[in-house]
Amino acid sequence: MTNIFSPINLVGLLMAVFLDLFGILCLLFNYIFGVLIGEALSTISDLIGIVFFALWCSVKSGGIVSLKSVKNKKRIVKSLLTFLGETIPFIGALPFWTIFVLSEILSNK
Repeated sequence: MTNIFSPINLVGLLMAVFLDLFGILCLLFNYIFGVLIGEALSTISDLIGIVFFALWCSVKSGGIVSLKSVKNKKRIVKSLLTFLGETIPFIGALPFWTIFVLSEILSNK
C-alpha cells in the first residue's frame, strides 16, 4: 500500500499544491496588472516546478529513470505532458502539478 503521508510524498504534494495555488494567483495578476507580469511570474514558477519535480521523481525512484521499461516511458510521457500543460498561458492555472504528484504517488505501489 502506498503511504501518501511519507515525508517525500508530503513534500511533493505540498509543493504541488503551492505551485498550483500560485498559478491561480498569476492568473489573477494577468487580469489586475496585465499579462506581462502574470505570465512572467507563472513562467518562473513553472521553471521552479520543472526542476523541483524532476529532482523529486529521481529521489523518489532512487535515481535517474532509464527508458528501458514501459513503466518508465509512461512516467516520462506523463511528466512531459504535465510540464507542457503548465507552460501554456492561462491553461497552466489548472492543477497539473497536484494531479501529477498524486498520480506518481498512487502509481508507485
